[in-house]
Amino acid sequence: MKPLLLLIILATAAAGGGGGLTHSDISRIKQICHVLAGADSSPQQSDVIFNRLTPYAHDEMTIPGLHVVCDKRCGGLVQLRDDADIYFSYPASADGHSRIDTVVLRHHGKMLLSIGSDGQR
Repeated sequence: MKPLLLLIILATAAAGGGGGLTHSDISRIKQICHVLAGADSSPQQSDVIFNRLTPYAHDEMTIPGLHVVCDKRCGGLVQLRDDADIYFSYPASADGHSRIDTVVLRHHGKMLLSIGSDGQR
């Protein structure tokens, strides 16, 4: 019974996105966050940056299925593996041309990087 339980645990961990994030992974993700901050929010421009997060994504549909919610501001959450995520936001605009002005990286509930202030001054 114990070997079967171990096999189930290992299979669940493998399906969950490839294990923990290393210090090197976190460093690369931070670099991507810095590029994301200030980027044009249009999908034609920002998708190239979001695609760089694919190796760290929670699952293979995280980046292609990225959902942004808009009201006065637009924002989204990129779920990464190992209980990490990136929140980003930008001002909503009628012409669709805004720059991402807020990027927050969290890992295990701890903020590792915060750029911008979600439009608050």
